[in-house]
Amino acid sequence: MRKQGDCLDRLKEEFHRLMRETKKINRMVALKPGERLVMEVLVKKAEGKELTPSQISSEIGLPLPNLSPVLRNLEQMGYLYRRHGSEDRRNIYLCATQDGAAAFEQSDQKIREIHQGLLEQMSAEDANKLLQLLKQMADYFENLDL
Repeated sequence: MRKQGDCLDRLKEEFHRLMRETKKINRMVALKPGERLVMEVLVKKAEGKELTPSQISSEIGLPLPNLSPVLRNLEQMGYLYRRHGSEDRRNIYLCATQDGAAAFEQSDQKIREIHQGLLEQMSAEDANKLLQLLKQMADYFENLDL
């Protein structure tokens, strides 16, 4: 029983350390994590087409009430353009601006460099094991009834 308790303590410590280090990385890039998710959808998946907030919400799995401040912030930074529908002004359509696409590409490139550096520190076998464990963790957390 003591061994499991030690393992749980170490797991908790490593999770906290990982979260601290992730926050440091997030401060190094132009966009916050939620902003990166939105811009990724607008830049890579929409390919210049307009999307509604509901489409973005369902694509990234973030409820609309939580998405609204992210969209407002991106708009204030000039990274996305918001247009009201011509027939029904209640409809909102969003599109990435050139500055927004550039900010996303810069952030995405920095994150890719960091991930590449991580992978270079380990063997291919360890990298594959890490990916399997991360998937297992994500699956577990995804299926929690909270």
